[in-house]
Amino acid sequence: MTQSDSLYPIATLPRRLGALLYDLMAVISLFLVVGAIWVIGFNEGLAIEPGHALYAPMMSSCFIVAVGFFLFFWLRDGQTLGMRAWRLSIQSRNGQKISLIQALIRALSAIVSFLFLGLGYFWALITPTQMTWHDMISHSVIVQLPKKRQ
Repeated sequence: MTQSDSLYPIATLPRRLGALLYDLMAVISLFLVVGAIWVIGFNEGLAIEPGHALYAPMMSSCFIVAVGFFLFFWLRDGQTLGMRAWRLSIQSRNGQKISLIQALIRALSAIVSFLFLGLGYFWALITPTQMTWHDMISHSVIVQLPKKRQ
């Protein structure tokens, strides 16, 4: 395996995107809870639309919750809910758990990878190492775990 000392192969892009889709469903659910807290708790049940004084703080809290979701799971056991379902794990290139700094860099650079029309993700299809931009920037990698034997 290139660019990694892991015992496991680097995960393919379709598996990564599958796990990300699962995770996005969980994050959207968290957004609904955060939005409800802002609307009910701070705006008497009225909608908070762009231009409202609470809009920026509400959007900021959603961003923090989304990043926090990934950081929590990556640092706890190296797997988000979606990664667990797709048998993926995140680790440093040397096979160790990722650090808080790596996780933060990865989360923020994954947003950049997405903003360039997903090019940072699809880079994994172009490069022989199958690494995305955020893999390379954070010195981490998503690996495919083996099936557990019954």
